[in-house]
Amino acid sequence: PTPKARLAQARAFYELRLMDRAQVRLRDLTEVDAVRLEALVVLAESHIHRGWPSKAKKPLETALGLAPADPRLPV
Repeated sequence: PTPKARLAQARAFYELRLMDRAQVRLRDLTEVDAVRLEALVVLAESHIHRGWPSKAKKPLETALGLAPADPRLPV
């Protein structure tokens, strides 16, 4: 599947609260330029949802480095 299709699958897993499956897909997608920012945002959200804010720090910092003005990211 294309990176966008894999991202959609990861989002679906996230929405179904199948966090382990979502995170496996998202980690792979953080290396794909076409969907990297979106994958980092969803990965950070999933870490926060699981109660792991310290794990969300790295994907958020990377996302802020890519797009500091993105409204989905904390300032």
